[in-house]
Amino acid sequence: MSDIKRLEALYEGGEIEKLLTLTRTSSDIQHRLFYLRGLRKIGEFEIALSYISDHQMDLYNAFGPTLIELHI
Repeated sequence: MSDIKRLEALYEGGEIEKLLTLTRTSSDIQHRLFYLRGLRKIGEFEIALSYISDHQMDLYNAFGPTLIELHI
């Protein structure tokens, strides 16, 4: 199973804490998006906004429309 499919399975399976642990310090841009999705899923909006601020350019360049949707 690919890394991304594993993260998707964790997200879909509700294993958000495990997902966050695996993606929290990753520099992979797709992992960063999963980290944000996980934070949003558990209602940690302030942490998510702070994370977006810290990694804003990378995230917007790779996932602009998705990131805007997450903000809304």
